[in-house]
Formats: sequence, C-alpha cells, structure tokens
Amino acid sequence: MAYARTPRIVIVGAGFGGLAVARALSHVDVEVTLVDRQNHHLFQPLLYQVATAGLSPAEIAWPVRHLMRRQANARVLMGEVTAVDTARKLVLLGERPIAYDFLVFALGAEVNFYGTEGAAEHAFPMYTLPHALRLKNHVLDLWEAADKDGGLVEDGALNVVVVGGGPTGVETAGALAELYRTNFDKDYPGIRQEKARIVLVEAGDEGFSRGRNLDKIGLHGNDTSELFFDEVHVPAANVLGAFLWAGLNISATNFLYDSVSPPKRGVTIQNELLTHACCAPGGSSSR
Repeated sequence: MAYARTPRIVIVGAGFGGLAVARALSHVDVEVTLVDRQNHHLFQPLLYQVATAGLSPAEIAWPVRHLMRRQANARVLMGEVTAVDTARKLVLLGERPIAYDFLVFALGAEVNFYGTEGAAEHAFPMYTLPHALRLKNHVLDLWEAADKDGGLVEDGALNVVVVGGGPTGVETAGALAELYRTNFDKDYPGIRQEKARIVLVEAGDEGFSRGRNLDKIGLHGNDTSELFFDEVHVPAANVLGAFLWAGLNISATNFLYDSVSPPKRGVTIQNELLTHACCAPGGSSSR
C-alpha cells in the first residue's frame, strides 16, 4: 500500500508489548506515538519484590520518555484514551485528538478472580505499583499492631494466603517467607514465627511441581473455592510443607492473587505493515 505521507502509528500502552512494537519500528519509515496513562514503564515480574521490601519502586519503574528518547521516529504522550473514532481514525485523549493510520492496543493483563466469591472485595491483587505498596504497608501495619496486641496473632492476623501457584505466586510466597523468617524474626522477637503462616493455594499440582524448595519455607497448598474477610475455605488440607492444616478453613486476613485474564487485553495488531515490522529479524524487545 502506497502512502502520500509517512504512516502514523499510535500505540496505546507502554508495557512490554507496547515498547516491543515501538522499538521494532525504530528503523521503519513511520511516525510512532506511544501513549500511556502512566509516565513510567513497569517491570511487573518484580512487583512482588517491592511488596516484600526487597526493592524500591524506582528500581522496577523507568520513565517511558527516557526509554524512547533515542528513537527519532517516536514521541511519547501521557494520557488516558477515552474514545476511538475509527471512521475518522482518531484516538481521543480526553479532548485531545491524535490521528493515526494504524492503531495498536497493548493494554497488558488484568486480574481475574475466576468467580471466587469474596475475592474481589477482600483479596490483594498485585499488578501495579500502588498494589505492591498497599500490600507492603498492610503487612507492616499488621506486624506493628500484632506486636502491641498478641491476641491478633492468635486470630491469624499475620497469616498470608497466596492464591496462584505459578511463577509469581511461588516467588511471592518465597519472598514473604524470607521477609518473615529473616527480617521480622529479628525485628519482632516477641512474636513466635510459627504463628505467622504463609499458605500457597493452587487449583492443581502443576504449579507446585516447579517449586522444588517449598518445603524449606513451610507452605501449604490446595484449591480455593471461596474467600471471606477473615478466612479462606478450601475443599481439603494437603500438606506441602512444614505447617500442618487439619481443618477446612484457613484463618487469614491477607490474600494475594496471581491470576491473569488474557482475552480482554494484550497486543492487537491489525495490519500487514506492523506485522512485518514487529516480526522482522533483529526486532527489539522491551525485556
């Protein structure tokens, strides 16, 4: 297809997918506009490190403009897309129209609770920096409160249930265990560590097969069917680690979710020019 002018490509989303598309077009004769409602690119795989005080937010978030400043054919806009006019080929950032010839949506992932009753109201998803910081502050506040009131410990206030036995779930559970057993063990000597339990919940056994050292940090796993504010109901009580669970209910006030819903989001490319450019040998990646 011949163009009277340089084709304009608008990419919505500056995550891994959006950056990969933009960089793959760095040597193509096009005008790239990268739009995101945040001014930073977030390395989501390390969010759990921020949530467990292993890393600071600045270590996993990098300004999008800095990442793209050497790409001559690209510009970065911060804003939220409020509408798309496909007839006039316009993306609307509020009242500001951005013209395009090709439009790419790279909106990333969103949490999916898979119909688990109570999860949306009480669980802690972890897909953004605010999510991670909220969880970190919540855990710290609970330990401070438990240090003042021992009854909270007996009520299960320090117990954490991580739902999702994939890589992020296992890594999160391990990082929490390290935080509990190394840092908090010294910071809160008056709290018995065996009273602070970490539970990894997974619908199947495939996720646990990847975690070869789970027994060393004391994790318990099973399928979850329903979450309440102060307890998690599970169908059975299999033992995967050092902590034993005899009943059907696990008392806890902290829930983390590691479940991705891919159908609604992802990278959408709808033209031959972009497909060829993104898949060409030597194309860049944001990873």
